[in-house]
Amino acid sequence: MKKITYLLFLFIGFFCYSNSKISLAITRNDSLKVIRKVVKNYEKGVFKNEELVVFSYENYLVSKIATTQNGRFLEDVEVKFENGKLTQMNFIYLTIRNSKNDIVNPPKESLNVIYDYDNNGLIKTVRKECNALIHVVYLTYNDAKQLIKETETEGANILSEKKFKYDKNGNLYNVKNFTAREYNYYKAYDNKKNPFSLIYPEAYLQVYQISKNNIKSCNRNGKACTYEYEYNSSNYPTKIIEKIGREVQTETIIEYRKS
Repeated sequence: MKKITYLLFLFIGFFCYSNSKISLAITRNDSLKVIRKVVKNYEKGVFKNEELVVFSYENYLVSKIATTQNGRFLEDVEVKFENGKLTQMNFIYLTIRNSKNDIVNPPKESLNVIYDYDNNGLIKTVRKECNALIHVVYLTYNDAKQLIKETETEGANILSEKKFKYDKNGNLYNVKNFTAREYNYYKAYDNKKNPFSLIYPEAYLQVYQISKNNIKSCNRNGKACTYEYEYNSSNYPTKIIEKIGREVQTETIIEYRKS
């Protein structure tokens, strides 16, 4: 997905391909649901494509996330719960992306992600299965139940190690990936509500760093990014514009529905 997904909603470094994905779920104490997200992508100021993400629900929990690009299939995600816990996400997506050629029946790939919990209800491991490849992510939390370390492995090999820090309001402040030598700093947030806190269970949100508020500026590997918002009467964003410098990268429209 897009940079706005990475910064505002969450990033999942799936190993079957390098683009990040959206993953969401619901908070039962709010009367709103996120039902659609439309992302217009730009390159050097020129419109490139449009992605539509549609969220379906069963028993107040997200059950499917369907993504199309310019009206064509891009990805389907099936979300499974057991006793209120998100236990599994199954992805089916195109393996050919950003091709300039019009490919008939392009190949699809599948990815299965399984979440295992500790006795405190926190996700302790994430198992990612793609064909014969298996990656396991081990998670470490502080006393405030905030994720502070993530180690991804393939067998005995460590693929990546990340550490996380938070500001006094509980929003993500920085992420350091020591393996890839990537350093991201999240400098400023608004005082409004993050729309995707409406969707996932708390344990899932703690892993994927969805902050309480919405990011307004950050520095991602040396690039300064800013975000502009329009809000609804419930203080959730309805429109988000992401910029690097003065150049628009994405324009996102989020649609809600009352439960």
